Amino acid sequence: MKRTRNVLVLLFLMIWSVSSFAQMASKDDGQFSFPTLAEETKLARDVYDALGDKWGQQIFTNFQQAKEKQLQQIKKLINQRGLDLPKSVVEDEHGFFTDPQLQKWYGNLVTEGSTSLEAALKVGAMIGESEISNLQAGLEVEIDEKETTLLKNLLNASQNHLRALHKNLEKQGVHYQPTIMDKAAFDSIIQGDKTMNCQGGGQMGKGKMGGCKGKCCKSSR
Repeated sequence: MKRTRNVLVLLFLMIWSVSSFAQMASKDDGQFSFPTLAEETKLARDVYDALGDKWGQQIFTNFQQAKEKQLQQIKKLINQRGLDLPKSVVEDEHGFFTDPQLQKWYGNLVTEGSTSLEAALKVGAMIGESEISNLQAGLEVEIDEKETTLLKNLLNASQNHLRALHKNLEKQGVHYQPTIMDKAAFDSIIQGDKTMNCQGGGQMGKGKMGGCKGKCCKSSR
């Protein structure tokens, strides 16, 4: 009975995640910004930290450490540009966010990822899809060379993370299907083709984590 209840909870949470990410993907009112990117990177770091504590898997520890380094790079650029950091990034308290949407996401993603290792890996994959979408959006706006270099490095890292999560899910006997990205774009990344970035196919992302727009994204279908 307990196992049945846990399965039902997991199913509910997975349905919520796909629905939530899809709703965000359909939005077209956000704009890419580095302060928003900083808080979204903090979200990914904090989720991976929580999942690492829960499951003791090195992959989550590695990703948490990578996100911490990325967050410091983003903060450095923001300070150089004279922009304001979100309060949550300045105070850097684990699990707390200025954006109420991100606050809600944190709680739900950690709750979902705590139900099973498979669910945790799927949460990581959804985060990776969202990151790739938002970074693509950032590369499509007018930014300088230093900003472009940073975003390209972050994009490359997110693609590597997504491949690693996909590989770990396959070891669990799970064939992960993308929830945000178009399958062709997703498969191209998994196969290691870093040149597939939706050029000429519309924007991937509009500022908020999970946004995706264009023929490479599910929201355009």
